[in-house]
Amino acid sequence: MTIVEPAGLAEFKQRTRATWAAGDFPAVARRTLWEVGQRLVRRVGIGAGEDVLDVACGTGNVAIRAAQAGGRVVGVDLTPELLPTGRQLAEQAGVRIEWIEGDAEALPLGDESFDVVLSTFGVMFAPRHEVAASELVRVLRPGGRLGLCNWTPEGIQGALFRTLGAYLPLRQRVCDGLVGNVIEVGFGSGLNVPFYPSTVTALAAVEPSDSAWKLADKRLRATHVRVQRSALDAQTLPYPGHSFDAAVSSWSLCTIPDAVAALQELRRVLKPGARLHFVEHGLAPDEHVRRWQRRLEPLQKKIFAGCYLTRSVADLLHSTGFIIDELDVLYEKGAPKFAAAYSLGVAVSP
Repeated sequence: MTIVEPAGLAEFKQRTRATWAAGDFPAVARRTLWEVGQRLVRRVGIGAGEDVLDVACGTGNVAIRAAQAGGRVVGVDLTPELLPTGRQLAEQAGVRIEWIEGDAEALPLGDESFDVVLSTFGVMFAPRHEVAASELVRVLRPGGRLGLCNWTPEGIQGALFRTLGAYLPLRQRVCDGLVGNVIEVGFGSGLNVPFYPSTVTALAAVEPSDSAWKLADKRLRATHVRVQRSALDAQTLPYPGHSFDAAVSSWSLCTIPDAVAALQELRRVLKPGARLHFVEHGLAPDEHVRRWQRRLEPLQKKIFAGCYLTRSVADLLHSTGFIIDELDVLYEKGAPKFAAAYSLGVAVSP
């Protein structure tokens, strides 16, 4: 199977590498991660002479402990700047380890090469988890053992990552978590395309504008996702019921003449339990901003193709039977609040 790399992935990995190379990661690892390596090695139970791979090894908090337990160890990391410290620590510990620069999503190692594959707070940072997981399994021998230590979404680190995520681009946030066969309402010129995760297998684009579709051509040629423009009007979708695993709408409900009809159509074509990812502008959370929205809406509609300022996204979703699972109401920094009151979130079609 050939895996096509999503647009922008290489640049993202370069930024990731630069981040890990910055600062004093060895000191942080020594203070916070070192004990975890020993516990994981003890839990997996590494025997003398076993071939062991430490993925995203960093400075070797697991690799060194595995070598001390008698394993023949290879450490792989995307950030080569960390490996010299690992070599120095291994020499101080009196163990031999092979250190390799490599990507967890494309391990430079043969199939079924290792008895044990380990990673502590490392492979979890790979952008495409399913690709990295496939690689871990590929290099593991039949009957081999896989030992991972990761932070969970429910813990304090998960809360930290969610807080930091608030500063990611809104299009990236709205596309995170999309899976399977997806329908996008108001596809436009394809500005969401670079942010589709690899878990999206196909996308049905709903877009009435031929000009916008032509502008999407370059992005469509660069994406791994099979995108088909197969509908023009979100208010009357030409699909059977329960056709899609997920939906996405970004800055679209404001201009659809009958937003309720469009959401009802989405409810019809989404499978039970499917999720609608949305980022929309609409009614502001503050009354003084709402007053300006009401005053300016007639002019806004004339200038911007019928775009409404005062639609309440949450009310529209509730009225059409969606259950809101996540909702973040915010103002875009640096933009006039009357036009930049955003609702970002996920709603479930029960």
